[in-house]
Amino acid sequence: MRENSNYRHLEQPGVELAFGDLRNRESVDEACSGVTHIVATANAVMGRTRGDELKTVDGAGYSHLIEAAKKHGIQHLIWVSVPVTRYDSKVPQFWWKRANEQRIQNSDIPHTIFRAAMFSEVWPAMLGSQIPLKGETTPTLERPFWFMKFFRKTTGSMIEKKGKALVAGTPFPEWMKENVFEPIGMSHTVVRASPNQIVPNRSTGYSPTNQGAGFSEVTDLGGAMGAGGIHTTLGDLAKWIQNLSDPRVGSEEIIEEMMTPFDLKNGSSTEYGLGLFVQEYKGLKYVHHGGSDLAHRSMLIYFPEIDAAVVTQSNHAAFRGNIAQKITDMFFEDYMEEDDDPGQPETDEPEEFEYDPENFDPLTGRYELSVVPGFVLTFSRDGDRIYTQATGQPEVDLTATSDSTFSLVGVQADITFHRNEDGTADSLTLHQNGDHIAKKIEFELDFAEMREYTGRYFSEEVETLYHIALKDSTLLLQHYQLDEDIELSPSDKDKFGAGFPLSSIVFVRNEAGDITGFKGSSGRTRDVLFEKWRTIHVEPQNR
Repeated sequence: MRENSNYRHLEQPGVELAFGDLRNRESVDEACSGVTHIVATANAVMGRTRGDELKTVDGAGYSHLIEAAKKHGIQHLIWVSVPVTRYDSKVPQFWWKRANEQRIQNSDIPHTIFRAAMFSEVWPAMLGSQIPLKGETTPTLERPFWFMKFFRKTTGSMIEKKGKALVAGTPFPEWMKENVFEPIGMSHTVVRASPNQIVPNRSTGYSPTNQGAGFSEVTDLGGAMGAGGIHTTLGDLAKWIQNLSDPRVGSEEIIEEMMTPFDLKNGSSTEYGLGLFVQEYKGLKYVHHGGSDLAHRSMLIYFPEIDAAVVTQSNHAAFRGNIAQKITDMFFEDYMEEDDDPGQPETDEPEEFEYDPENFDPLTGRYELSVVPGFVLTFSRDGDRIYTQATGQPEVDLTATSDSTFSLVGVQADITFHRNEDGTADSLTLHQNGDHIAKKIEFELDFAEMREYTGRYFSEEVETLYHIALKDSTLLLQHYQLDEDIELSPSDKDKFGAGFPLSSIVFVRNEAGDITGFKGSSGRTRDVLFEKWRTIHVEPQNR
């Protein structure tokens, strides 16, 4: 216990008091010296002093306790947790309870985990009630520490005055429906809460298969709830655009802020406001944003000066994003300036070139983009079909335009292989929104080497657990919210390309060479640490 705790009633013959603070590693270590059994109940749900927070007490604090318990050979640790609920990932207190259960189970310390129900005399106060506990003169809400001060500001006396109680936050899909979609009139728009949710009238995604041989169904990524997880219609997007010109949700000031690009210190513009690109198109200011998943494509363009817009949506994975601009040119030509340099007219079909598909064999393999480590382009041949597949994306057929240059069918991109004298290539250039070098990957792993990477990896920073499994000589990244496993593609020792939401993974080792975790990156998010959970095999015992 802490030295400033109320412990006088415990000072009795035969009772030895040990003082320690979970937040202080040294004090916990000293308190555990000579102790044989621990019953752990402390938490920061209703902390008593400044600094009592879930991360410092339930997080770092219990790391200190488990570390000290192992050091001093504690014979048994009893941990008071909470029952498993469907809201464990959403309620911070529950989440930390579950994380500490895993820590204890992986610690080798003999233990008992007691999942107790909520204390009924405390729960009403946390929900927002001024009713004092039995035998107390002051309501729990008025206790002088940060947690209850927060609830005091948030809830006040909701139960008594309004007949309402605070729950663990409104889920994002419900909040968006009540505060955004319904006020605007977007009755056909939903946020998909999980891969298990059925979205009525949802379109099926398709991707081209063999050249001229039709399409196959493609499932979008299942883990998204914000970007990639909002399902809507053309009619509802029209209402969203109307809200930009005549806001029901937000204000004119907010909309103006969204459409104002930021300027850098050197005076150049980012051409990006708050969630919207802000640029000029043929003399008109236009704001726009596109989006895509494995199968679906969308683009929204709005011209505030003429209060006009173009929206495109498609369930075709190869749908071209510039179609929205072509429609713009057709309908709003009278409002636009002539293009000073129209350039070469676009052609949807690459120039015909006779090519023997067998000549593609020396070029097949995996190539990693230098500017995006972990993003791998895999080139393959199946009979007369030559194709490529990028990390986390569907297969795309290729059409040869020369012995070393190829166009991606249905995608605005081209490939140039840097061929050697023997017809092989050590690198290539991807021509898509610029020129990007990719180098060929020669590194391979055998089955025994792959097994070392398997296990469960957890990140406290993003509160997420991934499982890496080995199946059919392939390493797979698994998460319960993903519809399909993500294949890990090795590019070098301890370095792998993955797919959304982790495009690259670099494993971390200790001085002994053992894997202790990995750092995951994806686009603008880099080096998020996931620590490896040790797996403890316990033989059954009779008790």
